[in-house]
Formats: sequence, structure tokens, C-alpha cells
Amino acid sequence: MKKCTKCNKLKKYEDFNRSSKRKDGRREQCRKCEQAYRLSPEVKQMRYERDLLKKYNLTLNDYNAMFSEQKGCCRICKAHQMNFERPLCVDHNHETGEVRGLLCDKCNRALGLFNDNPALLEEALAYLKEEGHYGT
Repeated sequence: MKKCTKCNKLKKYEDFNRSSKRKDGRREQCRKCEQAYRLSPEVKQMRYERDLLKKYNLTLNDYNAMFSEQKGCCRICKAHQMNFERPLCVDHNHETGEVRGLLCDKCNRALGLFNDNPALLEEALAYLKEEGHYGT
């Protein structure tokens, strides 16, 4: 048995994740307390800010400035952030890493599915414009 340092309850060793750094081979907090910590809004926000910086070299202030500049809307479809559950995605050039703008998840995925290739996107547009392929 082991006592969790967070909830102070005595629990079975199996209720604690393994840790090679600890003398007894188990973490200090039980799984339930660790999960509650990882899912807390503060930790989620901290992780989001860390990922922005690590992946795109953007601070939260940079992201918010882009968000304001785009009036909270996807750069392609112009749908507002309030229409989505997730924040707007940071779109970037995969070769150079340069940030291009903020997109909704659908538009971001669409560009990815076309491998960010303008020629393919133009072909898709031409296809849709052919008579009878688009609902107009």
C-alpha cells in the first residue's frame, strides 16, 4: 500500500503509475489524481501555449494578434471561431515552417489532403466549375 501525496488516501501500488526515478518504482500521486491534474483547464492552457511555441514559434500573444487581425474567422471559409469546438488551427508551410494564418479544422485538413499543392487545388476548382459538378 502507498499513500497518494495529492489526495492523501492509502491505495494499492497498482493504482500508481510506474516510475524508474522513484525508490519504490511508483509515482507519488495516484493515477486518478494525475489524470485530474492533466485534464485541468490550467494545465491544458499551459500545454497549448507550450505547443504553439514549440511547433510554430508563436506566443499566445502572437496567436491572439493573428486571431484579431482575422476577426476570429477562418482565413479560407470565413466561418467564425464560435462555430467550432476547437480553436482555429495554425496553418504553416511544412517545408519552411512559415506560419500562413489561422484556419478551421476542415480547411486545414483540406489543404493537407491536397499536400499544400496549388496546382492540385486549381485542378479541383476547375473540376467543380465544370458544368453539372456544382449545384448552381
